[in-house]
Parts: sequence; structure tokens; C-alpha cells
Amino acid sequence: IMNLFKNCFPLFISSFVSTFIVNIPKNAIELNLSSSIQTYYNIIFMPSSIVNMFCMFIFVPMYTQIAKKWHEDDKKSFIKVVQKVFLIAILFSVFVFVGCALLGIPFLEILYGVNLDGYKTPFLILIGAGCLTSVNSILSYIMTVMRKQQYILYIYIVALVVSQVCIDFLLKKYELIGASLDYLIGMFVITTLLYFVYKINLKK
Repeated sequence: IMNLFKNCFPLFISSFVSTFIVNIPKNAIELNLSSSIQTYYNIIFMPSSIVNMFCMFIFVPMYTQIAKKWHEDDKKSFIKVVQKVFLIAILFSVFVFVGCALLGIPFLEILYGVNLDGYKTPFLILIGAGCLTSVNSILSYIMTVMRKQQYILYIYIVALVVSQVCIDFLLKKYELIGASLDYLIGMFVITTLLYFVYKINLKK
């Protein structure tokens, strides 16, 4: 039990840091902008969190297959399964992004009964960040299968620092778009570093 606790502890802290990164733009908006802007941000942010949830419905059933190939030391099959998962993730992300670009804002206006004219750009930035979040979840699981979960924690801490450093400048210069960009930057840093570490460990 103690071994399990020790091995899973980096994942627990990573989850906490991930939530903190998500809340950095929200906290900055609350401190620097009006409450109405905070409300609009929460409305356009909601679909991006749902994207990751739906991705998990698709990918979780494939995780057992990934773990099995890794523990069987079948590198070729492991890479094939991972490539298949990434391809599905990319296709799903493109589908979601296009769908949100066409119908997202009108749907949210009907759902919440508010006028969202002028909020399409930050909305699509947040959707892009949501798609990256789903990729991060996949990469995090792969790193856990490889027993390299400590790297996940280091990477999330780097992203946390980058997001926190960027938020003041982005928010003051671009307001809501800046807040959305800050979230996207944080997710992009995580995706890039996780993929980089995954490739290094695969070669090893």
C-alpha cells in the first residue's frame, strides 16, 4: 500500500497543479477585470472542459491495450497503438474545433441567454487548449505506463511557472483573449514537454 501511495503521489500532485493552471486566468480576471467579464469567461470556458471529458470516454477503453503492449516489451505494437490513439485524438480535436467554430457561440447564446458577440476568438482559443488537455491526458497515461510519472510532475510545475509569469502581461494587453492565451500556453508547454520526454524514454 505504501509503495502504491509513493508511486501515485506525483500523479496526485500533478492533478492539483493542473487544476491550479486552469484557475490562473480565472483568478487574474477576478483581480483585474469586472465580474461580468469573469462570467463571460466561465461561459466560453465550459465547453473546453467538456472536450477532455468526452475524449476520456473514447480513450480510456484503449489504455489497457497500451499497458499490455508495454509490459510485454512489444515495442513495435506499442508504438502502433499509441500512434492510433494520437490519430484519433487529432481527428476528434479537428472535428470538435470545426464544430465549435460553426455552432459553438450560437449554442452558448441559446443555452445561457446572453449575447456573446466579440467572444468567438477567446472561445476558439480555449477550445484549442481543451483539445491539448485531452492530448496531455493521453501522454500522462503513457508516461505512467512507462513508470516515469515523476516527469509529469516536473513538467506541470514548469507549465505552472510559465502560465503565472505570462498572465499579467497577457491580461493587461489583451484582456479576455490574453487570459485564454495564457491557458493555451500552459497546455502547449505541457504537451510539448510530455511528448519530448515520451520520445526520449521510448528510445531508451
